[in-house]
Amino acid sequence: MSSSRHGTQALIRETSPKAVYTHCRAHCLNLTIVHPCDQPLIRTMLGTFYEVCNFFTYSPKRKKFLLAVIEKETPETSKTTLLSLCRTRWVERHEAHEVFFALLPCILRALEAMSNERLFAYQFRETAWNSDTNSKSKANSLLHAVSNFEFIITQITTITRLPILKPLAIKLQKRDIDVYEEYSHIKDLKGELQDIRGEIDKYCCGGSMATSTARKANIEPSMPRAVGRQQHRSNVEAGTPKDYYKRALTIPLLDQLISEIDTYFDLNNDAVMSSLLCLLPALLVSREGNRVQAALQCYADDLESP
Repeated sequence: MSSSRHGTQALIRETSPKAVYTHCRAHCLNLTIVHPCDQPLIRTMLGTFYEVCNFFTYSPKRKKFLLAVIEKETPETSKTTLLSLCRTRWVERHEAHEVFFALLPCILRALEAMSNERLFAYQFRETAWNSDTNSKSKANSLLHAVSNFEFIITQITTITRLPILKPLAIKLQKRDIDVYEEYSHIKDLKGELQDIRGEIDKYCCGGSMATSTARKANIEPSMPRAVGRQQHRSNVEAGTPKDYYKRALTIPLLDQLISEIDTYFDLNNDAVMSSLLCLLPALLVSREGNRVQAALQCYADDLESP
């Protein structure tokens, strides 16, 4: 619909060439998350997340086995089903990550049992699990990918940082919101992200949570070895895993989120839209003055025509 050649935008501009095209702000918010999530660490984590969910979801036998492990290991939990990640609504992924993180010990135990049947045959004999060679190989591969400190801390960072965008996504989809209120909420969000970025040591709690989670699963906190030249991952200098992932993951994620918000929601990029905001009731009665010069200049020919 947004194509400037063949979409609805093009059809409208055939009649009104000076019509201002404005993309859906809720979709723009999704796009501000898409690009930061393309970082190597987050992209790898999401790829592993997809594979694990598909491994259990698309096989009734594996799904049943995971449910048996959950009932045995954590019978009090109410979360028993892995949720898939929505590919279009990025801000709705928080619940899926929360469920996965809550079930992480059970997922690790299920993958370990599938790849080493003889070691866990007595514990899970009720399920009569007997996997084929491909399932064993895949389970072993996923086990090594998930039982990795890099995967755990990346997922926790995603869980703790991206949910800050969800309240704004809900507000942007309300029927009674106007464009001025929209930009006010976006400005507040950007300020909150900048505050977190300015006091990163105060707000960076993902490292401690990841360390405690990893140790419960008998996973030693670690970081990649620094080398002289690296092209496929961050090669920052740090003394501890917490400092490394703060510099290689959390800080770049926040910086890119702020940058993407400036790209998609900066009114200075559209002088006409910015000047027309003063016609909204909330600004029309303000003492700031009605500065519509840019809009008047843009539509001067239309105002003079009969």
